Amino acid sequence: MAITINGSGITSSEIADGSITAADLDVGQLGGRRNMKIKGAMQVAQRGADSKTVGAAGSPAAVYVGPDRFLMYNTITTADQMSATSSYETDAPEGFNNSFKYLLTVNPTGDNYTDSYGDIRQYIEAQNLQHLKFGTAGAKSLTFSFWVKSNTTGKFAAWLYQPNATRDITKSYTINSANTWEYKTITFDGDVSGVINNNTNVGLFVGLNAWAGTNYIRSTDSDWDTIGGTRYNTSSTLLETSNGYLQTTGWQLEVGSVATPFEHRSYGEELALCQRYYQRWDNDASTTTNAAIGVTGMTASSNVYFGLVYKQEMRAKPSFTSSGSFRVWNATQGARTMTPDEFFNPTRHGGRIRFSGGATNGEAALLALEQAGTYFDLDAEL
Repeated sequence: MAITINGSGITSSEIADGSITAADLDVGQLGGRRNMKIKGAMQVAQRGADSKTVGAAGSPAAVYVGPDRFLMYNTITTADQMSATSSYETDAPEGFNNSFKYLLTVNPTGDNYTDSYGDIRQYIEAQNLQHLKFGTAGAKSLTFSFWVKSNTTGKFAAWLYQPNATRDITKSYTINSANTWEYKTITFDGDVSGVINNNTNVGLFVGLNAWAGTNYIRSTDSDWDTIGGTRYNTSSTLLETSNGYLQTTGWQLEVGSVATPFEHRSYGEELALCQRYYQRWDNDASTTTNAAIGVTGMTASSNVYFGLVYKQEMRAKPSFTSSGSFRVWNATQGARTMTPDEFFNPTRHGGRIRFSGGATNGEAALLALEQAGTYFDLDAEL
């Protein structure tokens, strides 16, 4: 007997022997939560589209970039030995609107180069990975699919790292045509030895290697093993190219050995998922001034405390940073420009922003973001 699904005739014997593929069933129409990556289409950018730099003098070794949940990483931190910048691009393959570009503005040099590498990565929370059954005989295989392009061709590498057991696995892929979007799929075996802890820390991360020094390059793909020095089966041709770049979007990590169609989620869904790890509170427009945040009271010690309930419950107690000036109104002092001096007693659900001085106990006050471009960040990233 034959059954027609997605325009194809499928026999009962094919159903019985398990030879039906994802393409036969058109599983992209079935929905669900196949993609373990958050914001693989890169449509959310709470930090904005400004470029970030790693590796140069005064810049960090790792930085979260324009597209939420993506980290740009380099092991070289010695001044002026290299420089890489990120950019949040609207150039993307069909079906996507945004991508991330890793650009080498100064190619790695110096004594530390051979023992260094750079990559694009995303961390996945450990408690979201328990269904993978890592550390057991039933550990599930994973397929990583993505779009990529570069101005150089050759062999590049993808990498899974499991920090609880300090184990990793790498596989290579090839960019065939310069400056052309190409779709890639890589299947990784499940790890039967390394257990992923059931907590809110990093359980796994997926990375695309951009470049690697000679001491990190191997000639074959690796299986799951204790992490070592020779890691990437890559030709690192990016290092030989002036302004070499690696650009990517459409990240999907799913259980099984078949790459299914990309699971698109709504902007609202992806934003809420991202806000578990990071939230930016701003004036919502570059020309808006005195954008109200909330109303509160004063304490006996003359400090102004504004209670803040987060947009989403966060992964952990967040850190607080601010930029720009804030406006505080109260009856006794009127309107004042102030700077927050502490984020007081934060939890995963909320906290208090404190401004010191010049208040009357019990008096109501209004807090606003005074200047266009003023914001504060709550950061609970992995």
